[in-house]
Amino acid sequence: MAENHKNLKRVQAYGILVLVEAFIANLLAVIVLMQRSWILAAGYLLVCLIGGGSIIYAYCAKCPCRDGQCAHVIPGKIASILTHRETSPYTLFEIAVVGIAVLLIYGLPLLWLWGYPIVLVSFVLLMALASFQAQTVLCRNCSNIYCPLRRGVS
Repeated sequence: MAENHKNLKRVQAYGILVLVEAFIANLLAVIVLMQRSWILAAGYLLVCLIGGGSIIYAYCAKCPCRDGQCAHVIPGKIASILTHRETSPYTLFEIAVVGIAVLLIYGLPLLWLWGYPIVLVSFVLLMALASFQAQTVLCRNCSNIYCPLRRGVS
């Protein structure tokens, strides 16, 4: 039992790291966008807030790991506090909501970061690193049998 707890803590440390990497990437994107327009920067922050909330509602709230076993920790706690949806397979609509939210959060900054190569490379590397760590560490240790990203993970 102690070994499982130790492994969960290690995985959760990676989960927090993934969130921090994505946060720093998005912060860089917001700082660059604020140089053009604070209104556009506020709009992107709103997209991140709505997108993140949509991911938590459509995905995390149905995850069986949300109550203490969430690898990302924070989304699981938010999902547990805000809603208790029945744990079941994800619908095509829920998967689409998550996909669109991720696409907007990851993709929109690429539109304005082209003029800032160092920030663009930093953004892409941070997001790629976060995605890689999520897939190689978090997904491999997740017990959400309904997660489509877990396919093929033993």
